Amino acid sequence: MEPKSIRPPVVSGAERNIFYGWFIIGASAVGICFGYIGTTIYAFSAFTLPLTDEFRWSRGAISLGMTLAHATTMIVTPLLGILIDKKGVRSPILVSTVCFGGILCLFYFLNENIGWFYLGMVLLTALGCGTSSVSYVRLLVTWFNRRKGLALALGVSGAGVGALILPPLVSWIIERGGWRDAFLALGLINLLLVAPVIYLVVRNNPADVNSYPDGELPKQDEGQAPLAIYPRGRAFEECIRTATFWKLAVATLLLGVALNGTVSQIIPLLVDRGVARRSAGDLASLLGLSVIIARLGTGYLLDRFHAPFVAAGLLMCPVLGFLGLAIAPGETVAALTLVSFGIGLGLEFDALGYLCVQYFGHAALGRIYATLFVLFSIGGAAGSYLAGYSYDLFSSYTALLFCGAVATFIAVAFTAALGDYPEACGSDLRQSQTAA
Repeated sequence: MEPKSIRPPVVSGAERNIFYGWFIIGASAVGICFGYIGTTIYAFSAFTLPLTDEFRWSRGAISLGMTLAHATTMIVTPLLGILIDKKGVRSPILVSTVCFGGILCLFYFLNENIGWFYLGMVLLTALGCGTSSVSYVRLLVTWFNRRKGLALALGVSGAGVGALILPPLVSWIIERGGWRDAFLALGLINLLLVAPVIYLVVRNNPADVNSYPDGELPKQDEGQAPLAIYPRGRAFEECIRTATFWKLAVATLLLGVALNGTVSQIIPLLVDRGVARRSAGDLASLLGLSVIIARLGTGYLLDRFHAPFVAAGLLMCPVLGFLGLAIAPGETVAALTLVSFGIGLGLEFDALGYLCVQYFGHAALGRIYATLFVLFSIGGAAGSYLAGYSYDLFSSYTALLFCGAVATFIAVAFTAALGDYPEACGSDLRQSQTAA
């Protein structure tokens, strides 16, 4: 993609304190909260028991819908990565948000034919994939360079907000109006709240508002000469031939199986481990609270310490959470386990985006991150189905919890072994040869 030249902005003293990138962070948080991650990963488990009660579908059959959604992600996400590397992220996010909201509204009309449920999950993912973290991570690291850890933490914390508010909100709507009203509410939120925010706020890069990454102004001696933004980094083909990429790939796949798969069954799992069904949705909000706190803490640590060690250390929390809930079921242990899962999930997308930039640069970031996101989805697809099937097979989630601990620990080992960063390869700001 050709570098885009811009003139240094004329900034008043009052305006210098407000960098437009902070509005980008806010819009990203809103989009991620109610988009693919917030809705399908954190809120969808609230529909499992009501759908089972009404249509007599097994938990394994319902989990297959999530598996199909993750499988669809494997196909469409690489195409999304190519698109946003070439054309930017604003249009894909906006179109996907509208489609995502519209399809959620159509879930209102589900009937006992489970084929319609499966078709809906496929379309929800295929047309709504632009609302995933692939788009938003690419957007945030374009707007921020020196403070990208903090930007990722704040922007992607929208998923934590979703995990905090959506399970109890959806459970509350289901209890009072039914699951159909809950699907309709989620769809309308995307259409009437998220889509307008994206349209009014999101811009592809700082050049679109006559600014620079991090909001930093050029040096005084640069005068009015245009400034070009040159994305640096390795080519996609070179990246996927490195040992670093494959270590990240294995870790991401295993975390998808363990964390994403387990969270897709979180409310039924809590009930199975001794939590009252009425309070399971409220307790699940601990997951979102811990995701938010973990993301903010992770952003601070990533900007100051060696990221692989930060990630590996924090990922030990869900290992202990899996083991604790498997050995000692009960509401107190369940609450601590949710906090540990939140730490792992809060770390996953922040650290993955940060590590991709540090090891591979910006040049092919969309494709690299999309590829790893696909692996996370493959893991989530397998994990979601296995989570539901394990209950159908053993009438318990104990085996799932032990397997989750093992998979997460292996991911810890691969993450810790990533090694030193290569030569810096972020956004390179250089003076254009053309006079103003």
